[in-house]
Amino acid sequence: MKQVVSILMTLTVALVMHAQQSPDVDVSHAQAEFISNDDKPQFAVVGIVVHGDVDTLNVVVHPSAIQSLDGKYRYKPKVVETTRLDSHITIVLELSGKGIPLPDDSVRGVVRLSVRGAGTFRGSRVRFESKRFELFVANAPLSNPVIITNNVQVDPISDNLTGEFKMRGVLVRWPTKESIDEVEDIREIRIDSVYARAVSVDIGPAVGAQRYKSLLSLFPAKLVPGSSNEYEFTFKLVGGRFPLAKGQVKGSAELEIGVVYSHGGITKRRVRKQSIAVSN
Repeated sequence: MKQVVSILMTLTVALVMHAQQSPDVDVSHAQAEFISNDDKPQFAVVGIVVHGDVDTLNVVVHPSAIQSLDGKYRYKPKVVETTRLDSHITIVLELSGKGIPLPDDSVRGVVRLSVRGAGTFRGSRVRFESKRFELFVANAPLSNPVIITNNVQVDPISDNLTGEFKMRGVLVRWPTKESIDEVEDIREIRIDSVYARAVSVDIGPAVGAQRYKSLLSLFPAKLVPGSSNEYEFTFKLVGGRFPLAKGQVKGSAELEIGVVYSHGGITKRRVRKQSIAVSN
């Protein structure tokens, strides 16, 4: 029992000492994202962590060397904003110079920074400054996602009154990111939406000339529960007679399946065509 109490006291003292740590900043794991938008060449620096009771931060940009590969343009980095989430700091910088928009995939160099700050320690103000650190800067196009439809599954129309049915099995995957000058690409590309729309429809009853005009996608695509990259879609057959005669509606539709994705103020789209069979 005494040993347990001793261990608990040691842990409590350690936690208190950690909470009372002198204000400081750790830049040893800082990394810069590659620039995605040549028209507005901003990039984020992540991996900076503050320790202790820090209430003031200031980023200093030291003379840096960033230029186009042909040497025609040189760029100066400036701080746009600094944000803090708990102990993690993100710095957004932007390049300025004559050669903007940046020449495609050909700006390289290093930005030199230090972080200054102040905080409180045991009732006194404490100021600190990190060592100067260098980060590789480059512009590079965003990787395109791969839309995989090999195992698409289309359910029969589940409700003859509404003409609704579901489709699943669309996978969205990203290729392995390529490094530049042995520096890894740490950009986290955001998927803004995954959608499907009918570009042509040929659906009707097995008997009769009545055709259905279109398929509507009712909701944004949803991730299949338990999956990180498989999407489910809900469609509704429109433009014809309802309720549907059970087991009599057959046909096909040509879909455009698209992924809208973004990073660094630039938005891109990737599409793929897919034919599906529709029946009830």
